Amino acid sequence: MYEQAAPPLEGELVRLRAYERADAETMNELFSDPDVLRGIGSVRFPQAVAGFREFLDRVRGTTTTTAFAIETLSDRSPVGGCGLEDIQSAVRTATFGIWIGKPHWGRGFATDATRTLCRFGFRYMNLHRIELNVFAWNAAAVRAYEKVGFRREGTRRHDGFDGGVHTDSYVMGLLDEELAEA
Repeated sequence: MYEQAAPPLEGELVRLRAYERADAETMNELFSDPDVLRGIGSVRFPQAVAGFREFLDRVRGTTTTTAFAIETLSDRSPVGGCGLEDIQSAVRTATFGIWIGKPHWGRGFATDATRTLCRFGFRYMNLHRIELNVFAWNAAAVRAYEKVGFRREGTRRHDGFDGGVHTDSYVMGLLDEELAEA
């Protein structure tokens, strides 16, 4: 007898699924928190629900981005979103991004979603390398990425501006053979 594998987009704590238009209000409310936006860096203001719907339409129309809603396995409640951008099939690379709603921070959802999406990227999308940028001040995110196997590869000096101060970011990378399973 052999053990049946978990579905490809299911982790220990979360399940990744396609965004639905019905998610717009709930997800936009989680996303628009100033502390969540601070971690993303490029978006610094809350958006209208229409903006979230436009994002969904844009993502569905491209082959270089894949985006997922993150929901808990326990009660299927949405907690955030993640995705791979700038997918380069010829060189087998992509850039990872994630956000978790503030009420769900510190529960392991980000680590589990990161591991689940990277596993999917390597095993089902034939990627070899996934990279990301993370602000140097975000120690919790750096720890989560390191648990999955990401390694710090460099520092981008004064890559962001936060609270009136220039801030550095780290470039982190993960190769397919470096993925750390739970």
